[in-house]
Amino acid sequence: MKYKAVLLSMIHKDTILVGHSLESDLKATKLIHSKVVDTSVVFPHRLGPPYKRALRNLMAEHLKKIIQDSIDGHDSHEDAAACLETDEMEGERRHEKDFKA
Repeated sequence: MKYKAVLLSMIHKDTILVGHSLESDLKATKLIHSKVVDTSVVFPHRLGPPYKRALRNLMAEHLKKIIQDSIDGHDSHEDAAACLETDEMEGERRHEKDFKA
């Protein structure tokens, strides 16, 4: 449980957690947090829950970038950066939409 103490030392009530399918990570760490931005929720699957769009597909479709293409498997830093990029892009899109309205 040392990892949880380290994690909790970096997170406070105003921290915004950003990721993809974060419920798995939150459940594994038994962490409840109120400020979460989850790309699997921001970009829902067309069939709805429990289906989720793959992060690599979101990046390819929305940002024309290829991720998770390594033979070594997922890179957590690459995934984190991808989540931030897709969420930033969606935030800008929504801001532009609201501004034009």
